Amino acid sequence: MHDGRNAMRGLLAMGIDIRRLSYDTAIAAYLADSSAGAYDVGTVAERWLRRRIAGDGTTASGQLDFESPIHDGAQRTAACESAVAVLVQPMLDQELHRVQLDGLYSNTELPLVSVLAKMEHDGIAVDRAALESLEASLGSRSSALVKTLHALAGKEFNVNS
Repeated sequence: MHDGRNAMRGLLAMGIDIRRLSYDTAIAAYLADSSAGAYDVGTVAERWLRRRIAGDGTTASGQLDFESPIHDGAQRTAACESAVAVLVQPMLDQELHRVQLDGLYSNTELPLVSVLAKMEHDGIAVDRAALESLEASLGSRSSALVKTLHALAGKEFNVNS
């Protein structure tokens, strides 16, 4: 599966609780190359499979063409994500092993996917009053530090630039 957290959260909204994923290519792709910056299915397909996902009905050299009788956008997206996940998993497994992150992936990152999906679905409890108090305290402290910086510099300037 690609980006299992979002899929799991959507399924939870329908009363379906997938307790464990066997693989998540978005998480694996992030660990394998955390500097890539994007881990959507199209980017993962280009990076690891050297293929673009075609969407206009044409098949150029080096593209995966998923244009088919499927006309529903959600079905097409699911088909693309599934195909890319199946094709890219062996490459990601190999890279995770090479960079010695396969244990982190299997023992920490993958199990957390369902935990995060459930937290996002259910929400988490917070102490609003405590957070508002902390915000006020940090705001006051920040303002005082900015004044100190201005005094040390001898003039006002934007400390956030």
